[in-house]
Amino acid sequence: MACEVEAHDYVLRLKKRKLYDPEVDLQNFSSGPPTPLFTFNPIHDLESLWWIWVWVMYFYVDKDGMTHSPEQAKAFRLLFPDYIPAERVRHFIASLRADVPPAFRDVIRSAELVRQRLVDTYFDMEISLPLDFAPFLPELMDYFLGSLQLAVDRAGDIKLYIPVEHRKRKEPEREEGNLLSSTSNKRNKQG
Repeated sequence: MACEVEAHDYVLRLKKRKLYDPEVDLQNFSSGPPTPLFTFNPIHDLESLWWIWVWVMYFYVDKDGMTHSPEQAKAFRLLFPDYIPAERVRHFIASLRADVPPAFRDVIRSAELVRQRLVDTYFDMEISLPLDFAPFLPELMDYFLGSLQLAVDRAGDIKLYIPVEHRKRKEPEREEGNLLSSTSNKRNKQG
């Protein structure tokens, strides 16, 4: 999910404002028009696709039977914890480290270029509100698709494997012809 959609606010605009003089910002912020209600836009969709791309690179390994390296496991937990963190935007704004298997490094570099382009687009687009994403969307989409194609080309014939630590445990064998669980069988026998 896009960071701003998750927060229901223009959080990247607020991050950009921190780069300026606080006194000037406070004066402009106080005297300017109120911030309009947050609205979803197609650039959020591109960011969501980017998060899926990054999840694939940080979740999978490149060899069967492998586990995540400690660095990859740590990066995965930071980017994709079991809960939705309020500070995920911080990881989006900062550059990605290549804590992925070496075979994935060219692909994650392409994702990093897209991340930087998305962040720059948010900053440029949200300088004034209400925002107008239309001038930014065609070029950003072309860049995203071109980067994704470049990543696919560079990936070649790399295969993705689920790391050992994320594989589901094998279910116990069931009796032949019996589609009910052992708990259901007990209930049926009892009446």
